[in-house]
Amino acid sequence: MLRSAADAADAAPKHFELVQYDDRPPTIYNNATRAWCVQSSCCQAYTHLSTYLTPPLRLPPLWARVKALADHVDTTNATALVWLDSDAFFVDRDWCPDFSRSPKTGSFSAIFSPDPLPWHKPINIGFFALQMNAVGKAIARAHWALWTNVSKHWSGFGPAGAECGRDDSNWRICKWGGKWASQYQLTVHVLPRFTGDYTVLPRDTQNTDQRTCNGTVKHLAAGHWKTERKNMLLERCIADFFIVPNRTAENQ
Repeated sequence: MLRSAADAADAAPKHFELVQYDDRPPTIYNNATRAWCVQSSCCQAYTHLSTYLTPPLRLPPLWARVKALADHVDTTNATALVWLDSDAFFVDRDWCPDFSRSPKTGSFSAIFSPDPLPWHKPINIGFFALQMNAVGKAIARAHWALWTNVSKHWSGFGPAGAECGRDDSNWRICKWGGKWASQYQLTVHVLPRFTGDYTVLPRDTQNTDQRTCNGTVKHLAAGHWKTERKNMLLERCIADFFIVPNRTAENQ
């Protein structure tokens, strides 16, 4: 039976599993994100994917997270996944992913957001959502599949002179939005294959401005977590659902 666009929109998942990855122990920001999930009306589960050891590939963190997610989409029972970087936390307590409004199918399979200011990349993979339908899973798998060709540019996987993974690596090529990093590869080589299947949220969705609590998430990218404590962002923005511990100790 053919389904209308309205039916497809109604069938879009209203609930999700919130996923984070890190190669370090959980931080106060992970704990704040877990607390956000508990109070959320649509977050059904929180999963922290820690150091990737199956198999023990010792991937660079920018790509280990991609494999961890690609593997997780094949094991989760959730109808949707929301990814949040471990240096970010929700400030909008009521946010839920809205996959509806696609003229093509009645619902999008993925939701992304741009770089937070002062950066200007069209997609920042610190915060996104995937339906666990065929298309959403295909995006995650296609992203990881790129590692086969990209790996030769990373030290330990390619030749001794590989550009990335060394102390003197050119960060414009290797880190964050660099051409051999996972964000650039997704934007340039994966998403064009899924035009019409995803939408992009407003630029203010990911927000780095520590003077306000604006945005959906505060993304403390590029070391902004170092000033978060001084600006008391957690205390000012999410104290209604997260009890911020005494942070006099140097380590969080």
